[in-house]
Amino acid sequence: MSWTRFFQRRARREESAAELEAYLEAETQDNIERGMPPAEARRAAHIKLGNVTNILGNMAQQDSVSWLETLWQDVRYGFRMLLKHRGFALVSLLTLALGIGANTAIFTVVDATLIRPLPFPNANRVVMAWEHRMPDGERQNVTSPATFLRWQQDNTVFDQMAAIFNDSSILSGGDVPEQIATASVSPNFFSILGVNAALGRVFVPEQDGKSNSNRVAVLSFDTWQRRFASDPGVLGQAITLDDKPYTVVGVMPRGFDFFVKQGSFSQKKPQIWVAMNFSPENRTSHGRYLQAIGLLRQGVTLGHAQDAMLSLQSRLEAEDPASMKNWSVNLVPLRAQLTGEVAQGLRLLLAAVGMVLLIACANVATLNLARASARRHEIAIRMALGAAAKRVVRQVLTESCLLSLMGGAAGFCLGYLCLAVLKSIAPANLIPLDALRLDWRVFAFATAVSVLSGLLFGTIPALDAARTAPREPLQEGAGTVSSGENRGVARRILVVSEIAIALVLLMGASLLIRSFYRIVAVDPGFRPQNVLTAWVQFPNARYQKDEQKNQFFERLLDSVRAIPGVRSASADGFLPFAGIIAATAVQVEGRPVLPISQLPVADVSLVEPGFFETLGIPLISGRTFNQSEAFQATGNVVISQSMAQTLWPHEDPIGKRVTIYMKRDNKPSTVIGVVGDVKHAGLASAVRPTAYWSYPELGFQFMTLVIRTDGDPRAFIPALREAVLRIDKDQPLADVVPMETLLSMSVARTRFATQVMAAFALIAFLLAIVGIYGVVSYDVEQRGREIGIRIALGAQRAGVIGLMLKRGMVLAGIGIGLGIAASLGLTRLLTSVLYQTRPNEPILIALDCAALAMVSLFASYIAVRRITRIDPMAMLRRE
Repeated sequence: MSWTRFFQRRARREESAAELEAYLEAETQDNIERGMPPAEARRAAHIKLGNVTNILGNMAQQDSVSWLETLWQDVRYGFRMLLKHRGFALVSLLTLALGIGANTAIFTVVDATLIRPLPFPNANRVVMAWEHRMPDGERQNVTSPATFLRWQQDNTVFDQMAAIFNDSSILSGGDVPEQIATASVSPNFFSILGVNAALGRVFVPEQDGKSNSNRVAVLSFDTWQRRFASDPGVLGQAITLDDKPYTVVGVMPRGFDFFVKQGSFSQKKPQIWVAMNFSPENRTSHGRYLQAIGLLRQGVTLGHAQDAMLSLQSRLEAEDPASMKNWSVNLVPLRAQLTGEVAQGLRLLLAAVGMVLLIACANVATLNLARASARRHEIAIRMALGAAAKRVVRQVLTESCLLSLMGGAAGFCLGYLCLAVLKSIAPANLIPLDALRLDWRVFAFATAVSVLSGLLFGTIPALDAARTAPREPLQEGAGTVSSGENRGVARRILVVSEIAIALVLLMGASLLIRSFYRIVAVDPGFRPQNVLTAWVQFPNARYQKDEQKNQFFERLLDSVRAIPGVRSASADGFLPFAGIIAATAVQVEGRPVLPISQLPVADVSLVEPGFFETLGIPLISGRTFNQSEAFQATGNVVISQSMAQTLWPHEDPIGKRVTIYMKRDNKPSTVIGVVGDVKHAGLASAVRPTAYWSYPELGFQFMTLVIRTDGDPRAFIPALREAVLRIDKDQPLADVVPMETLLSMSVARTRFATQVMAAFALIAFLLAIVGIYGVVSYDVEQRGREIGIRIALGAQRAGVIGLMLKRGMVLAGIGIGLGIAASLGLTRLLTSVLYQTRPNEPILIALDCAALAMVSLFASYIAVRRITRIDPMAMLRRE
């Protein structure tokens, strides 16, 4: 049978019927001409032709696809049944929509982050090259220019290597100067990734980055739109970055986004790329600040490349043991680098949302089983009339899949809303928000999940229906109850499974919530309330001398301190919770001199006078910097408590001297004070030994203002901007945010995971409660006759209620027991993301179990409450 005949079958049937009728008319006319009466002539014609209905049926069968037509019949019948049982259909649709919608939203995130190919043609061959600092196990440390250049020159496994330094610069030339994230990259950076410019060109290694006189820049698509109004004539124009002219040579495509946060100085996605130029004085092993990427040669595996780079690193160590001892090399594939931080979390969320879907399917299966019991008479009649068991199974599965597809459509729409919520609460730079969209991949996933769900929750009711004995449902009587008991086993198993899975999710959410609250309860080491922060970065061309920078800060801090409502103001080079901090080796005076790579390491920052008092860092002993030390390098240093305990345990460090290897001419500094430890990288991170110099010691081109105010610090932002512009109209401020916002951002990722997991746990909890309510309620309905007889014979209603409650609580108890066993195993997967929280804390297990048991008891009571309304005589009369 061809599909052409199938789709033309109606016309062919009408044509066949017309031909048969024409034949009957002709034969009748012949019979009349032979002398028969008209009625007899028509009858004889029919006898001669045969059964017209059978003939048309046989002809129609030749033009049909039987299974397709049967399926269509089943679909229409199933749709009518859903319309007939609207309550069942509505509850099932809502349940499935919740499960499928949540899965659709999370899959969209997983697809955009872990599955979809990276937007770089060479992504599969690109690896990040890090230095491995062996003493403390840091495997992704930035490298020095000298080491990178040796890697680039002497490696045997990469076609090309490029260096990256994320920074920020002042983009001037427009109405308002702007602090913008930039990246200095090797000229072959774009060719390693395999990307080209959307407008103009990318850097060309043969002509760009050769000297400071040939400065070129490539703009991001967003910067081109926002700052240059999408002007195609921007190519060849000069822009000014940090008071230096650059020529725009290209604009990158929309969505081009290469940013590795690890080791990034600015911690921001670059908006402008400039060609990197290594001057002779920059080719040093002193100072590690470069990220490095490499393009593997064709056929070279990651393991081979790792071995080759380790061999090269050994040679470098032999040549320069002072700088390279205790340093190794670590290669990381680009995808693993970009997704490594979130991959485990997303997999956990995907597993959690999968559990929610299982609970939803179990719930709908329970409803289906109850409905199948109610349809036993209908199914028995169909089987008594000749319907085969497989025909019944197919009918039930068709109805289930129809229901699941409708639920899937609702879930797809709900997934859109869930995705909007995820975008609104997701922290910046955690997941690619711009790539989150419901496309054909997500639609295919939702459809597949819908069909799978339909088969999942429809199989048990279908098999149950197929086992229906035609005689049994047609015989009303006492045997019905016992039969219902047997069929209720499947429902009880499903409800027990729901409760067990819900407890697992509840335990996971409880652990994350407890961990989150323990993180936010951590003392950061200072008082973040009512503190405003703002980033200031000087252009090298305009502020070349330290005196210029000192005078700027003196005037600015004086102006800020004069603002009404400002209690104190100061500045810090590496503000806690605002990004990375410099670290270097330290040598205590009077102790054996060791190679730098074998010395203790301490963080180093520069501060203005009044910094510790403004931020609220307690002074332990000695003193902090005075105003005279704001203008000249005195060689004094303030150290943190942990640094004092590390370098001079059981000694008073005041007056001791230590060499901090961060200058070209390193001389011992005198310890004048000890202050409290501060959490720098995050509330969950360990404190690190830290040394504070006064600002003139190094004279960074950047500092972060810290201003303690009376009341809301945001109210002082306009006055702060005015104070800066009065001193230098071309000096912008960036990242003007309250200190409390920085702390909140530092826990944004943990908060996001906790919120999502808590939402899943809540959905699972509610679905499980609905499930146990449904089972107990159905039991009461099925045992109405038995209950009526018991009450008629003198049983107390309270006793009957207790009996039914006991049945519900037994199910809850079994589910909770299984849930505890599963939780003890599965929650260990959360160990790496928990803070000071064990995955098997007894108090949390007890609280979650008690909560689930109490709510199960309440749901069961609501279900059995109808017993108080049962009229025994009415029940008996009905029987």
